[in-house]
Amino acid sequence: MLTTPRRRLACVLLAAGMLVAACTGRKQLATPSPSAPSTATGTAGDAASPTATATGSSPTAGAASPGAASIPAPPTLTWRPCPPGAFQCSTIAVPLDWSHPSSGTKVQLSLIRLPASGATSQRIGSLFVNPGGPGASAVDFARQIGGVLPTPILRRFDVVAFDPRGMGGSSPLSCENGPSLDTYLSLNPNPSSPAEIQTVIAADQQFAAGCTKQYGPSFLAHIDTRTAARDMDYIRAALGEATITYVGYSYGTFLGAQYAELFPTHVRAFVLDGAVDPALIGLQFDVAQAVGFDKELGDFFNACVQGCPFYSGGDPKGAFMSLMSQITAHPLAVGNRQLTLALFLNGVADALYTPSTWPDLQVALAAGAQGNGSKLLALSDDLTERQADGSYNSLSSALPAVNCVDSVYPTNLDEYKAKAAEAAKVAPVFGPAIVWGSLVCAYWPVPAAFQPGPVHAAGAPPILVIGTTADPATPYEWAQSLASELSSGVLLTHVGEGHTSLGQGSGCVDNVVVTYLLNLTPPAKNSSCGNGNGAPTQSPGTGTVAFRQ
Repeated sequence: MLTTPRRRLACVLLAAGMLVAACTGRKQLATPSPSAPSTATGTAGDAASPTATATGSSPTAGAASPGAASIPAPPTLTWRPCPPGAFQCSTIAVPLDWSHPSSGTKVQLSLIRLPASGATSQRIGSLFVNPGGPGASAVDFARQIGGVLPTPILRRFDVVAFDPRGMGGSSPLSCENGPSLDTYLSLNPNPSSPAEIQTVIAADQQFAAGCTKQYGPSFLAHIDTRTAARDMDYIRAALGEATITYVGYSYGTFLGAQYAELFPTHVRAFVLDGAVDPALIGLQFDVAQAVGFDKELGDFFNACVQGCPFYSGGDPKGAFMSLMSQITAHPLAVGNRQLTLALFLNGVADALYTPSTWPDLQVALAAGAQGNGSKLLALSDDLTERQADGSYNSLSSALPAVNCVDSVYPTNLDEYKAKAAEAAKVAPVFGPAIVWGSLVCAYWPVPAAFQPGPVHAAGAPPILVIGTTADPATPYEWAQSLASELSSGVLLTHVGEGHTSLGQGSGCVDNVVVTYLLNLTPPAKNSSCGNGNGAPTQSPGTGTVAFRQ
């Protein structure tokens, strides 16, 4: 169905049978857990120490603050050839808890590298990449990087990726087996009666308990994004790089922003595409994302009015709402599975990530209206990364596990009910589903690792933030906010549809990024790009754009 690498994510589905959960964080809490890693301070410029130039305060009150001497020296990485082509693979052991880095359990992280294709004398350094999630494999994404990053970048940089802990090849999470996840992800995403709500509560409690039993509170407490940022800096040190270059998509922008906050002097140039606003908390984040998906669905309907496989006499929205109601009452049988409302919404969301898959959605909806839910179910499976044999990779488990320690969600059920009702008014299709999808965090065994808040990265060089005006998963306003929060943030506006823009067909965006990464020259203030290959243009004032109605 899709041949290009997905950077979905800012998000993806999940939770109590629901859909696109938040790309970044969420969490609610309850019981005390081991101390989250603290932020150390030290001497600037020490490339051997991953905390030597970190700034800021400890994310957990009272956590130990190790000095640079307590950080173990990074190992020499041993690289071996691995498919395809010139790729090289390795592993690195990192402390489970960065507040006690010299003792205790280690976590093995999976690494991959694609050496720069150009002359050695022209090599600039290492370029880290992350596709989003949380839960997506950065190693798998890197294997497809030739179809994403422009050739001039691949010539000058070693592309490096690591799977954060709990994902891909780095101690991947699998909180439930395939059949159990099938049931979990199929649950009613908009429960209303006491019985329906209790069913969702029980499923979320079972999911959280399953994760706790298999992996333990200590591991689950240390898969947050700031810990991943510390891991990334340890890898930087092992590579012998004084600074790194980074391209992060979607949730990857949250990882990049946290890294820049902790290690601003280790930043060479960062591109944050499809930006997440780190200042958003919990249900506030969920509602904003739901509005983005509902707006994009409206654009899909507008594109269909003039005729498409789901034309429906010129009223695709009316036909869609009717089909959604029918599936809510009577899920469509697809072999030995059923297309429930949750899986229907997942399938729709999957196709909304990029306009290139809108034709797939048109055909799938038309088939669904005829009683055939197979195409919509296939789209849902694409979003959740369900395999043909019924198994799942780590995405559906890692997503809530990371979200639930990255932000603070309420534990009071009434707050979810109230927020779901509020979301239904501003995002009637996706709003309740996304809000209820976060309920699992109310039962998570460990508290949030840190409090969300604006990221400033004081002392970092210019950081490029890219926002697409009609991005469904990470609304454009989030890019505006992140660029303004960063002390050296530079916003590039991509006027267009779809989630993220680098490598998505806008030659203008690609050219801006190439110039910035190679020459450290960011675009001018208030620059914007369309989908063509021209140079960016400047808009007066704040650089805001006209949004869809």
